[in-house]
This record gives sequence, C-alpha cells and structure tokens, in this order.
Amino acid sequence: MKKLLFIIIFNFLLPMTVWGAETLVCARPQGQTTPMHVAAEKIIVEAFEKIGITCEIRYLPGERSLLNTNNGINDVEILRISGLKSKYPNLLEIPVSTVVSEQMAWSRHSINVDKGWESLRPYRISVVRGYKTAEKNTAGMNVHVISTWKQAFKLAEIGRVDLALASRFSGMQTIRELELKDIIKALEPPLVVTPLYPYLHKKHEALLPQITKALQDMLAENRFNVILEQEKEKFKKGEGIYSLSE
Repeated sequence: MKKLLFIIIFNFLLPMTVWGAETLVCARPQGQTTPMHVAAEKIIVEAFEKIGITCEIRYLPGERSLLNTNNGINDVEILRISGLKSKYPNLLEIPVSTVVSEQMAWSRHSINVDKGWESLRPYRISVVRGYKTAEKNTAGMNVHVISTWKQAFKLAEIGRVDLALASRFSGMQTIRELELKDIIKALEPPLVVTPLYPYLHKKHEALLPQITKALQDMLAENRFNVILEQEKEKFKKGEGIYSLSE
C-alpha cells in the first residue's frame, strides 16, 4: 500500500510533458509591438512547439513580468539581457540569443553619443521601469524612471528631459504612434548592441537541454533571421498588428 501511494504521488508531481502536451506561460513586456519583440515571441513559440509544448503568451509591465517569472507565476521570459541570475536567482538563462537589440538614445537635440553610455552623463534621461540594460548603464546619472515609452518620449518632446532611451524598434514605434517623426530623432551610433536571451523558471530545468537544442537547430536553419525579416517588412508597411488603425 505504501509503495502504491508513493507511485501515485510521484506520478502526480512529474512534469506534464511526461503525460502529454504541456502549456507554459511565456511572458514579455507589454506595449512592445515591434518586429524585434514579435519575432522573439514567434521564435520561442515555434521552438517550444518542436518539443511538444504550447506557449500561452502573457504581456506584463517589464519589472512585474520578471518578478512573476522569478516567483514561478510565469514559466518563461521571452527576451531579456544576459546575466539576470544574480538578481533573479530562479531564472535559468537559455544560452541561445534569439534577437539583438540596438540600444539608442533619442532626442530633439543633436548630442554626440560616440562614447556610448558615458556620453549621457551630463544630461537628463528618461528610462522606462524594467528596461534593465538602460537602468544598469545609467546608474548614478540624472535619470527619470517612468512607466511607458510614450511617457519617456513625451518628456523629451516637451523638454523635461534631454534624452529618452529605447531600443531602435521601440523608439521607431513610439515616434510613429506619437507622430514625432520630425521632432525626436535617434542619435547614432547605437549606445550598444545587446543580444537578448529567453529564460526558464528553474522548476522546468529538465526542459533546458531540449529547448536549447530546438533553438540551436532553428538558428542553424536561419529561422531566426527569416522570422525577423518577415516582421520588419510588415512593420514598414504598417500591416496587421503594426497598423496604427487597429
């Protein structure tokens, strides 16, 4: 009887992948309808499908998404910078970068950013809460932390800050939505080009080799690039989810 009870309890605790298709909650920051974000999402969905798992996509504010995934409420972070384990110890970095992000400064002024992040030190800067790359690299500077990209760019437009920080695609999207094309410009060159990685909650550690292999296979087949280029083309044409009328 004890042996039978043990088997029942053990089987109950096994991951759902043993019994059949599993659904994982895969999260990424809300309000980011850019080719980079959408491509990263589609890459992750396709990779998990290859190992028999369905992704339920959840969109959350950046910091809340990380906290929820670290606490096991979500199962996967779709795209984040490398090296988050020290602050979020329950996250396992999947060691395959799915997309890269060009980190940009945006301003209505001509500002030299040739020295990268250090170029920003004399200026007032708006940073979206949860934008980890910007938070880390502007520590100690005159930073205004706000909630959305639109708020960040509006502050730059009205002169409350000198610079807004956003990835290239996030900035392009925000400028289009706020009709700031002739007012706010990207300052070249990029501050840094950052590879972005998916993360898995540690309770799914058994899946790490499988999902890593699936992503590596897709990378070798050039699927990452194909998916990103498809999304960039849709963005240029303002089609589907990139249409401002929707």
